Amino acid sequence: MEHGVAHVHVEFRDGHRVVVAIETRKVLAGSVVPAKRLVSALQDIEANAAKYLAEYRRLNP
Repeated sequence: MEHGVAHVHVEFRDGHRVVVAIETRKVLAGSVVPAKRLVSALQDIEANAAKYLAEYRRLNP
């Protein structure tokens, strides 16, 4: 079953959620205000992209 673009779900303490493409770090769904709150999550996704892609592929064969 195809699950679309490889992505991660990011949830903030206040309940805001976004879905971010692993390879491009583009926000696919959701929003957070102010947008600068997303910076550290995007940096983490970039730094750990290989790990996140491997886990995504394991969960979505």
